[in-house]
Amino acid sequence: MYLLYVDESGVHDGPHPFVLGAIAVHERDASRLQQQLEAALRSALPEEHGVSELELHGSEICNAPAKSRWSSFDRATRATVLKAAYRALSAFAPADPSRPLAAFGVIVDRTFRPNWSDDERERWAYEVLLRKFDAMVTRKSTREAGLVIHDRRRTEPRIQAWATRWRSEGGWLRSPGRLAEVPLFADSRVSRLVQAADLVSYALFREYGNVLPDQTGAAAIRPLFDSVDGRIHGLIHFSPGFGAGACIACIHRLRASAEHAFVRRIRRSQVTVMPLS
Repeated sequence: MYLLYVDESGVHDGPHPFVLGAIAVHERDASRLQQQLEAALRSALPEEHGVSELELHGSEICNAPAKSRWSSFDRATRATVLKAAYRALSAFAPADPSRPLAAFGVIVDRTFRPNWSDDERERWAYEVLLRKFDAMVTRKSTREAGLVIHDRRRTEPRIQAWATRWRSEGGWLRSPGRLAEVPLFADSRVSRLVQAADLVSYALFREYGNVLPDQTGAAAIRPLFDSVDGRIHGLIHFSPGFGAGACIACIHRLRASAEHAFVRRIRRSQVTVMPLS
């Protein structure tokens, strides 16, 4: 079974996009990935500091608000922690190479479908994310299933309501797929793997949500995004400017669209019209 840990970038006022980040790990690798994240955290901190109560939360590590335990560390130490955590994710070696760690991300600009409410925009992002995960699990093996685990602190009531609606209205959760259950919830404070999802969403927010994009974290984990034959499928950017190909997600989406259109043209040209007798 594949486990998909999901977190969002948080609620931001102004023009910032809505960002979802996720990390998919096979059940056989989940415990080892958690241990490696823990080891990365320990390696980046002075020995006298315990790490059990320190949460790998990208925004807290970077900004260190006064109420956060990260405020007791200097900026250089916090930067080292972030680098070590991203390095642990990017260097993770699965027990079975055919079932690697996979990252997912969905970015929805506020100018995309500007008539949508925040709830509609976020629901769209979640549905796209779950569809992409379902497609990856289906592609990996006919015997695999998927389970989605989300940080519970901000979003549990909304996602439960959406899942109920998807099923009651005959939506995609009722169609054949590989998801074993509707999304489940865990407290990120006690799950390093939910924290790993936060690191993905934070990296994407820094890249897509800043006036001056910071690609440091995103570049480190970019090879992890689910891909097929060199085409990234696990990173989707919804923007009214799609087509300009300004970011890596849009470039790969444009290439995939062009390839699909070419295949459709070839198939149409091969259709034989039988004469009427």
